[in-house]
Amino acid sequence: MTDFPASDSPAPASSASACPASDSPASASPASRPCPADWEARFRRLVLDDRPFDMRMGFFLAYYRTFTTPESAAQVVRGGALLRDPEKRTIDTGVIIYEIIANGFDSERGEAATAIMNRAHSHVRATNEEFLYVLLALLVVPVRWVADHARTPLDDAELASAVRFVEELGTRMRLTAIPATWEAAVAFFDDFEERRVAPSDDVRQLFDRSAHVFGQMMPAPVRPFTRTLLSALMDDRRVNEALGLAPAPLLARRAIFAAAALASRMPQPASLRFRPGQHVGKTYPRGYTMEQLGPDAPVTPPSAH
Repeated sequence: MTDFPASDSPAPASSASACPASDSPASASPASRPCPADWEARFRRLVLDDRPFDMRMGFFLAYYRTFTTPESAAQVVRGGALLRDPEKRTIDTGVIIYEIIANGFDSERGEAATAIMNRAHSHVRATNEEFLYVLLALLVVPVRWVADHARTPLDDAELASAVRFVEELGTRMRLTAIPATWEAAVAFFDDFEERRVAPSDDVRQLFDRSAHVFGQMMPAPVRPFTRTLLSALMDDRRVNEALGLAPAPLLARRAIFAAAALASRMPQPASLRFRPGQHVGKTYPRGYTMEQLGPDAPVTPPSAH
């Protein structure tokens, strides 16, 4: 869960601003789905303004799905980037997604972020189905988190924008057979997890490295409870077993979810909001450029912005 600086930049102009606005539900046909001027703006507002804590939490939990199957974990281990520098890999993943959301797919920064993501995945010998699972985690996990822990679930227009964003992201990743409705996405996601999520040495190794990064971001008194916190937040027996997490005690679960519900209702401090290019944790203490993102990029902070 990456902490981002505040976003005070204006929303990017859309190349499809002449499209009529639409509140079509996520199950609408392709011809009636919201056009980019509508769904990109709606999704941007959802993530950055309306539900910043809940969506950030959902994306954070979705990240761990990247390596919950033995096959995918083996690919990530062979790639080596996460093991070499788990903090940079974790932060870059979040930053790239937020760059696309904040700036739009067709913006200069959005196109650069998409190119970085595609380049990072170009050496991964995963199947289309495996890539779809990771992609759909960005939809299913955050939406379910909101439904389970926020004051209200997403409305139809918000859900439609989330489905459309993930569909567009998958298209630009050159994936095929991308579910175009919420119902189809959930069916694919749940079926895949039932068949493929399982423990392995690679899964545990990757999770341990990533969990350590998360723990180091926590206040010192909380660090010994990192795995308990993650177990409660995952709230999924199959995933927790794959990652090697013991069930969180009931009282701990109740306290963690109560704290999350409170955080969801509170105005988000400016220090936790995203602004492209600004400092992000210890990895980019003086800000970052797009050239620094990705597994093969340098991490030396830029001298000025």
